Amino acid sequence: MFQRYFTLIIIAILFNQSLFADCNLSARFNYKTNSLLVTFANSTVGNYNQLTWNFGDGTTSQEANPIHTYTSAGTYQFSLTATTPDGCQSTTTAKVYVFNNKKTTKQAALLTQVTSYPNPIIETCQLSFTSQTATPATITINDLNGKVVSTIINNQTLTIGNNTFTISRNNLPSGMYFVNIVGQNQVITHKIEML
Repeated sequence: MFQRYFTLIIIAILFNQSLFADCNLSARFNYKTNSLLVTFANSTVGNYNQLTWNFGDGTTSQEANPIHTYTSAGTYQFSLTATTPDGCQSTTTAKVYVFNNKKTTKQAALLTQVTSYPNPIIETCQLSFTSQTATPATITINDLNGKVVSTIINNQTLTIGNNTFTISRNNLPSGMYFVNIVGQNQVITHKIEML
């Protein structure tokens, strides 16, 4: 009976070495973000033989210093687990915010070279600009509060190249106004003055 009991104790010790092991271990890390890409750097203290990173998006790695690309922007809770040869573990968890900073390609200006002559306006003036495409546009005159006080064109297709429109005073009081030219994905504001 003593021999059977002693054998069971030895088997239990072999399977549960971590109960008696020295777990002087602390999982530590640094990380650096660049858009959706995160570079993780292990700085764990202690005697370990295995590292497991859980990136919080359903993926893991056992590399010491992995580089991970998240598929979408957001906050992710990730962790690093270090394991000793004796089976002791230390886990540290943190959050990382990743963002998508794809540089949007700046579209070429569709409406350019906006001029008005004469400006200040006594009775009428000519508003001219260049359009790179035949796109529908609306041109309004707005007061300083942003209220539309006159509409020059409403959803009219511009011609490619130079476009010229006549602005009439139409009994507008003297003062400063803004001409808004609204084209495809572009708004141009041009200041005019009525005398």
